[in-house]
Amino acid sequence: MQVLRCSYWLDELRTEAWLIAKVGSGAGNMAGTMMGGCSATLLDQGCGLLFSSGHRGATAYLNIQYQAPVAVP
Repeated sequence: MQVLRCSYWLDELRTEAWLIAKVGSGAGNMAGTMMGGCSATLLDQGCGLLFSSGHRGATAYLNIQYQAPVAVP
């Protein structure tokens, strides 16, 4: 069972990042929506790629206020 597969791209100036994610059914809960940890991970990875500028770093604090559930296949 594949849960999550991602591909990332950055433009040459590192001002834009693209994250393409293929989310499998293993990322969902019994209601058929994505678990919050999966969507948080996608957001964190995307921001990390854009802002890291080739340096190592870590997220110290991530606060997400979800507006609506994300359906998974």
